[in-house]
Amino acid sequence: MLTRKNSWHRILAVCVLVTFVATNVSAPTASAAPESPPAINVQVFPDRLEGLQVPEKIGQVQRVFNGQGDRIVIVIQDAHAIPEAQWNIKQLIDFFQQIYGVRLVTVEGAPKELSPQIFKSFPEQRLLKSTFKEYLTAGEATGDTLAAIFNTQNGIYRGIEDWPLYELGFKLFLQAMQETTAALEELNAVETELNARKQQVYSRDLLEVDTLLRNFYQNYGGLIPVLQRLSEIKAPDAGSEIALLLGESMRGDENLESVELEVKKLPAR
Repeated sequence: MLTRKNSWHRILAVCVLVTFVATNVSAPTASAAPESPPAINVQVFPDRLEGLQVPEKIGQVQRVFNGQGDRIVIVIQDAHAIPEAQWNIKQLIDFFQQIYGVRLVTVEGAPKELSPQIFKSFPEQRLLKSTFKEYLTAGEATGDTLAAIFNTQNGIYRGIEDWPLYELGFKLFLQAMQETTAALEELNAVETELNARKQQVYSRDLLEVDTLLRNFYQNYGGLIPVLQRLSEIKAPDAGSEIALLLGESMRGDENLESVELEVKKLPAR
């Protein structure tokens, strides 16, 4: 599972949850890597997890639940086949390993523990990184794979799939793929009819907004042009999130790409 992951791994899962379980910190074993990882001074998780923070460039804490147990579980939401998201997942794993001493990383797409030793022992590490960079750019490398191979701190990467159930899901996916052509033809016919009715019913402004939205969800346009056009029709309330977002767009805020990504994921939730 640490080589190229087939594209169906990404398509099969609607939303990936990569779970980190923080256990007691212990020294890495000598056999886990060809060289001992650098020593780190780990921190203790805050008593109230609402105070947990991660670097803004690689993620943000969206929700916190304080249970009754003595273990901490950190769930990272994935965005399949998006290189930046996968790299950020790799960086988040590294963050929790370096700062809090997290060792156990549970991953999807595998039924048992992963062993990255063959890659860690590969003599041409520069060539290895270049190869995986190509996989990452092509959307075929996952964040947990990159972390297992390249993070400096040793970790236990354990697959948690129910394999018979996983294979059943894959079988159903292949069956669905065989029906893709017929399904797309039917959907295209419905969309053509719907667009024709829009031309008859929608106003010119509404048609323009509809086109901008369609382009956005088909990756032909950005979210900001949609919001700017909507604000011309009706200005957002002062201080609202949309107003702030538009203000950030005027300043060229670099975090807008992650906002657009979250909006595009909404229909799948």
